Amino acid sequence: MKIWEVLYSDWLEQFDLDDPVNILKINHINRVVEFARKISGLLGLSKEDVALAVFIAQHHDDGRFVQWRDYKTFKDGVTCDDGKKHPHAELSLRVLFDENKIKQYAPEMTDDELEVVYKAIAQHGSLSVDTLGMSSREIIHCNIIRDADMLDNLTNVMIDETMQTLMGSHSETVDDLWSSVISDGVFDTFISQNSINYGIVETPADWWLAMTAYLYNLNFEESLQIVKASNCIEKIFDRVDGKFKICQTNNKIKLLYIAADAYIDDMASTKLLASE
Repeated sequence: MKIWEVLYSDWLEQFDLDDPVNILKINHINRVVEFARKISGLLGLSKEDVALAVFIAQHHDDGRFVQWRDYKTFKDGVTCDDGKKHPHAELSLRVLFDENKIKQYAPEMTDDELEVVYKAIAQHGSLSVDTLGMSSREIIHCNIIRDADMLDNLTNVMIDETMQTLMGSHSETVDDLWSSVISDGVFDTFISQNSINYGIVETPADWWLAMTAYLYNLNFEESLQIVKASNCIEKIFDRVDGKFKICQTNNKIKLLYIAADAYIDDMASTKLLASE
């Protein structure tokens, strides 16, 4: 076992581990670790690269703990420092790399591995990976953490966490969700079976759909098979089906579920994923 797999729990001790939102995030990270480990194994990676994928999964959301402690929100747009916005991926990098702090948790990591960690965490929340100038090792680790992260949100977080905790983490209430509409930009993007840029998210319903649209951004065929086997998309839409106060929102939800379900069937049968 690499030293960095042991030291992660030490890092967490600085935060309120009884806070429901921090518990949500810790549970998420633990599951992302297992997805990263599973995907790495299915891809036949070396023990060193499996351990590296685990480290990236453990620390990809370090910035979220700082966000919640300092700002009581996970909304990247309102997480500011000296007037500058720091999305959580950038904040995670600051936590790890400012003053070379990463060496406290991974003292034996090579310079090449440090570069892999930096690039994978930097792009884990991006709509697409900018692979320009990347090595094949860097690309595969970027895709592993992205799929592992999205898989947990789809198969666990959006299904099992309470609505109160989910909405509270974004400074919204459950009533805000049920009272909200779906913006045209989010509706058009989702029904076209494309992942959603959070920059166009305007409402709580938009946020819910942006999370669900991770489906369209999965890289590995194995990841889509996990989604299909879990039946998570149906479960996600069941949580909100018919519950909005505005009929138009409920009608749009039904149409969007049809689009998502068709995507799963089409992709499972034709296997048009980037990993092929």
